[in-house]
Amino acid sequence: MVNDGVYSNPGRRRKLGLSLGLALGQVPKDHPPTLADKLHLDPAALDHTVRRKFSHLLDSSYRPFPFADLPVELALPILSYATGCSQGTYRSLLLTNKGICDLIRAEEMLCGVSVILSTPRQLEAFEWYLQTRPEAIPQIHGLWTVCPFSSERETRVSIPVSTSIIQMCTNIRSLACHPDVLYNLVDISPFQHTRCVDLTIDSGMSWSAVMHSYPHGAEFLHQIQRLHFLGAIFPYSDMGPTLNNLTRMSMAMGSVTNIWLIKFWDVLKSPKLQQMVITTRLTGDEQEFLAEDVHKIDPRFSVLYRRRRWREPNLWHESFQDPDRFWNQATAEKHVLDPARKRPVRERNQRWGHPPSDTESDSVSDTPESDEGLDLANEEIWPGLDIYKNPTKLALALAGRRNPT
Repeated sequence: MVNDGVYSNPGRRRKLGLSLGLALGQVPKDHPPTLADKLHLDPAALDHTVRRKFSHLLDSSYRPFPFADLPVELALPILSYATGCSQGTYRSLLLTNKGICDLIRAEEMLCGVSVILSTPRQLEAFEWYLQTRPEAIPQIHGLWTVCPFSSERETRVSIPVSTSIIQMCTNIRSLACHPDVLYNLVDISPFQHTRCVDLTIDSGMSWSAVMHSYPHGAEFLHQIQRLHFLGAIFPYSDMGPTLNNLTRMSMAMGSVTNIWLIKFWDVLKSPKLQQMVITTRLTGDEQEFLAEDVHKIDPRFSVLYRRRRWREPNLWHESFQDPDRFWNQATAEKHVLDPARKRPVRERNQRWGHPPSDTESDSVSDTPESDEGLDLANEEIWPGLDIYKNPTKLALALAGRRNPT
């Protein structure tokens, strides 16, 4: 029996009637029409919409792109790049047709596929796949096993699974993993990951522990050529020891405005180091001051504005497909600074702790203040484009400055 109080309230009575009607498969007359209603009641409009959307397919002169006729040497790189976008894209390509399915599953194709596993469920599924398809293991060259949004409990569960996967894939060239996974990896004998030259790791890793407390820690780190830190670095983070083969290194600083030379003291002594890139969210004068500070520390430093569309898995995927793309972008923007107005000398000195002097002038540069600088925080620009309109002079803030203590 239904409580009479329901029927005494018109609002509650209508809500109950709507629920009962939906449960019985009946839609009230005053209820907004659903998509099924539109499809059933207005087929002419639906046909017109479909024909307008796919009018190019109805044209007798339309010919689809003959992808199947491309040489295998061209088809494989295209498919390899596409499959790294997501696992959904990979599954869709497998179901497209037999020709594309055969190309996707070819051994030459698997070598260029970047495997991104960002959830514990994906890790478990991929571990099962490798156990049932061991012939695919030698073709896994790029592997991402970082689960950024997992809880602490999920992280503890996923670390053994990640270790198991990486231990099976001994031909890895590019690896992104949790520090605890790396500790487990360099503690296993015999050490077989001698081909890994690209490492993406959390900035909080204990370098001294890896180098001295694990049997294969030093051997693994000395073979790394490109090193990237996940997440913003912390003041207490050690940026690494001196590495024999390290050529390029990158890290994110978020909105931090100061650089700590002592944290880079050892890694800067690496004999083959050519480039160090810092990505930042700072813009305008703050970005400019940071760029000048790091350049004073070492000319191999460069500061790159971190676009909003940049995501760590995407950057890693791009680097796996084209190892030089990110580094070339950083080189192109190294000396191209934001054309913001120059601060007065008095304001600059006060920012860095200088007392104002009688000889200082509060005049700004002869460059008129303008709005030419792009709002980089909102600009949708992909790496490789010239994002600045006018370079400023390198001596912008050098006069009367000293490094903060």
